[in-house]
Amino acid sequence: MQVRSFSVSKYRSIYDLEVRLKHINVVTGANGCGKSNLFNAFRLVKETILGRLNERLVAEGGLGSVFWAGPRKVAPNQRIGLHVVSDDFEYEVEFGFQTQTTAANKPAWGMVPPMFPMDPMVKKEMIKLGGRVMVDRGSRSAMLRKLTGEQVKHPEIIETLSIFAQIENAEDYPYLQAIRQAAERWVLYHEFRTDESSPARALSADTYPRRFASDGSNLGASLYLINEIGNYDALVDCVKEALPESDLTIDRIRFKMLHQGLMRPTEPHELSDGTLKFLCLAAACYHPHPPQLMFFNEPEASLNSAAIAPLARMLEYASMSSQIWVTTHSTELAQHLKRMPEVKFLPLEKNDGETVLVGGSRRGKYVLDEE
Repeated sequence: MQVRSFSVSKYRSIYDLEVRLKHINVVTGANGCGKSNLFNAFRLVKETILGRLNERLVAEGGLGSVFWAGPRKVAPNQRIGLHVVSDDFEYEVEFGFQTQTTAANKPAWGMVPPMFPMDPMVKKEMIKLGGRVMVDRGSRSAMLRKLTGEQVKHPEIIETLSIFAQIENAEDYPYLQAIRQAAERWVLYHEFRTDESSPARALSADTYPRRFASDGSNLGASLYLINEIGNYDALVDCVKEALPESDLTIDRIRFKMLHQGLMRPTEPHELSDGTLKFLCLAAACYHPHPPQLMFFNEPEASLNSAAIAPLARMLEYASMSSQIWVTTHSTELAQHLKRMPEVKFLPLEKNDGETVLVGGSRRGKYVLDEE
């Protein structure tokens, strides 16, 4: 199941943008053009489906910091829109600031402010399966369709939470859980910390790694799993090319690097930032249980030039089982990825403060043609 398109409106530097996706998608552009905003917008829609919209907005600095930053009309009508279309479902959500309400629904009492004014107000939410509307939600009520076709009105919807955070009736609405499970298989590797307190440098838990963690905390266990049941030989070949005169050794969840000329192996806490990051990327790409969709945000950062070609091979290997989204500044990496089948380039630029696909017009919705 692949994601076919993703639309964003009124989010940070993105006014109104739709990207149509293929199996391998490469987002390029200069610093500050909005590549990370597009990446974070997808993370926001994922967290919304998982019922964590409020928590994600707090992590991004609060609702007020994520709105479209350019010229706009008066705030009450300001709302962020996210819309994702996959092979199996379509999901759309719009949210903005809460409005004042009438106390106890009695106008004589006057208007009262929201209890938690920084929480978002979900103003629209829609789910489609096979083109058929299954969820049609306003702010305080929602119409949900059972698989039998029966429509049920839910009048007491909490306006600050997505439908996924409130409706848990798996018997009547099993598609909600199925969509949650699909979103859980969208894994975003934004960056791997390489400082001395990095989770990737610590000894990972000796438990089966269902997938490679986005913070690299189960690096040792993942490398051990690849060694046992994955394509470890291909991983080692890439490591040797990227890190010449070095060898990776695995002892269950413990891993070390052997370097020519050194009398003892190097422990994870001693590895260079580039070496640690490359091992994390290798673990993500060669993990024997790949996610449905993998995002890599500037994977080439802190790597030397010798690592770019093997990095491209690792991404190509990952694309055999997963849909791939790569954001990159590297012309060399982009050229390697360009040779792969089913690849689509999404070049971004800033046009008077607005993130657009190259050639897009300001303040107007723009979709990159399939050509």
